[in-house]
Amino acid sequence: MATETIRVEAQGLTISTIIWRRYRRLKPGMFERTLGLNPGLAQAGVFLPVGYDLVMPVETKDVVADQGAIALWD
Repeated sequence: MATETIRVEAQGLTISTIIWRRYRRLKPGMFERTLGLNPGLAQAGVFLPVGYDLVMPVETKDVVADQGAIALWD
């Protein structure tokens, strides 16, 4: 899995906020994978410390399953 490092440069940021700013939508499992790549980060509290280098997983493309046509009267 590819990763990227993001430096926390402002106070009051959370992992969820950084994920939202990066992808502009919710990404299932991204929060948990980010915590897994940053051991000990959960003990720092809700807000990330300024200057922390946060390692995040990178998803290069989204996979959308073809669900076919939807009929209202099936």
